[in-house]
Amino acid sequence: MSIHYYTIIWNEYFEYQLGKISRCIDWPYQYYEITTLPKLINKYNHISDYVHDQLSIIEIILPIEDPDFKIKEDINIFFVNIIIMGNLYSLEDINTYLFLESKNIDIQDYLSLCGKTNNLKITKILIDKQMNKNKALELAICNDNLDVIKLLIKSGTCLNGKSFIDSIKYCNLKTVKFLSKQNIDQSFRDKALLDAIEYGDRNIIRILINNGSNIPA
Repeated sequence: MSIHYYTIIWNEYFEYQLGKISRCIDWPYQYYEITTLPKLINKYNHISDYVHDQLSIIEIILPIEDPDFKIKEDINIFFVNIIIMGNLYSLEDINTYLFLESKNIDIQDYLSLCGKTNNLKITKILIDKQMNKNKALELAICNDNLDVIKLLIKSGTCLNGKSFIDSIKYCNLKTVKFLSKQNIDQSFRDKALLDAIEYGDRNIIRILINNGSNIPA
């Protein structure tokens, strides 16, 4: 059974071409670092955190029959001097996360990608998979992605008090107005108003008061 290897590349600095052979000239000081897919994901932990860095996962084929091919191993990480480029999986592409799931890699965390990219297509697909959506909503609020916020709340995600208070810091007036109309405990409404007064944003203060926030006695 063949073993598939993978690595992470920066799209801006890597000239990708399917099937292309790439060689490191100054081995062992220059090399490609590769590993199996599960270990690659573990190394980068919450891999969706890197979405804005324009990274991709690339499949690596090893030219073991090449007489110049060299390889070193260090705790399940391999260093090689020659690679053949296989399939490319962009971290901004929903198909990448579906591919990871097909390899039995947990993509629970990847719903947070929705909150960062304002990508409704990704959001809809992952919502259909019945995943935990709370983190995605928190990140969508922190990134002021109103379309994703609306979709997540419509799908049944509960807006917690902390996230509502965070919206005062991160979101524009339209987003704050939408969130103010949701079912939020009064204590959090009042705390948000106090924060808005501290920040001195009169428009947000007006929105909060008009939607039920009070200054605690």
